[in-house]
Amino acid sequence: MKALEIKGEFTKDGNILLPEEIKKEITPSTKIKVIIMYDNEEWDRLTAKQFFNGYSEKDAIYDKL
Repeated sequence: MKALEIKGEFTKDGNILLPEEIKKEITPSTKIKVIIMYDNEEWDRLTAKQFFNGYSEKDAIYDKL
């Protein structure tokens, strides 16, 4: 199985828009596996906030290792 990393867009009607060069590479009958990764700035911010909430001044000893 070949792997391609591309950026596309998810439409309101549930389709994924692909770049034209990818459409030329893959024929309509090709079996594919899809992994969707998307940006979620709010999730990233919350994760970082929760991580640093658990940080204690006692943990600063490890910063010098």
